[in-house]
Amino acid sequence: MSICRINRRAFLRRSALAWASLMATSGTVALGQDALVAVVYPELAEPYRTVFAQMVQGVREVGGASVVPVCLETEVGAGGLGGFLRQSGIKKAIILGRKAIKAAAALGPEVQVVFGGAVLAPSPEIKHASSISLTPDTDQLFAVLRQLAPQVRRVFTVFSPAQSGWLVDLAQEQARARGVELIAQPADDVRASAREHGRQLEALDAKRDGLWLLQDSNIVDDSVVLPLVLRLAWDRELVVFSSSLPHVKKGALFALYPDNVGLGRELAQLSQSPTPGVVHPARRLKRALNTRTAAHLGVTATRTGFDAVFPEQ
Repeated sequence: MSICRINRRAFLRRSALAWASLMATSGTVALGQDALVAVVYPELAEPYRTVFAQMVQGVREVGGASVVPVCLETEVGAGGLGGFLRQSGIKKAIILGRKAIKAAAALGPEVQVVFGGAVLAPSPEIKHASSISLTPDTDQLFAVLRQLAPQVRRVFTVFSPAQSGWLVDLAQEQARARGVELIAQPADDVRASAREHGRQLEALDAKRDGLWLLQDSNIVDDSVVLPLVLRLAWDRELVVFSSSLPHVKKGALFALYPDNVGLGRELAQLSQSPTPGVVHPARRLKRALNTRTAAHLGVTATRTGFDAVFPEQ
């Protein structure tokens, strides 16, 4: 059954209980308003429905406030999200997913918002919010690279300045701290990305170089760039790692990806100490490994320490 439909039946009961408890202990309405936190998400099919349910679980685990799950399709009426929150007396909201973020764009400054559950970049759309992108923390990414392939001293990547420029700037410093030089080339679309990836792969030295694939379908698409990269990398025995779990399934050596429950905890903690206008990478992460690629590259790695292993057995 949909988590949205479950929430619709339980929402008023939870909200009323939360208000009653807070009013009994504080005797004021203001504290109750501050201590109610809405977690807003859209109604989506699996596997995204479970992803959002796990994030809501993570928010609940942090504590410190009464969590009110809100499904856009079943609980927000004609008055819009802003009207719903005002009517419910909610002053804080954690907004999950692109559709919910778009719905939250009209919220005024009276509601403190935290965005998550999407690949985000600094932009006017989210400048008033604190945000955590689904993009994994690059420091942890380079730490795993040094563990699996310590010979790699230079890493090349192709990126969209608009979508990933902020991340590449952060990654430059973090790679350097891990003893790795990051060489990033901008591209505006898939055609330019394919051309740049092809040029890089022909020039890389398998003894010291690696390639990092970003989580951006406008730069690394499944039909052109990804097959090109993985085929040339396999032939030349080059280390390719990624910020996207599906890339490992198709042949990249490893990737980091968000722990959904952990990400919910991160979002809840950020709502308590917001940083408006700042986009943070996800730091509660899981690890994925392709053992076939590892064997092909001569990388010594076991399943221990990895949450997802491909090929699946």
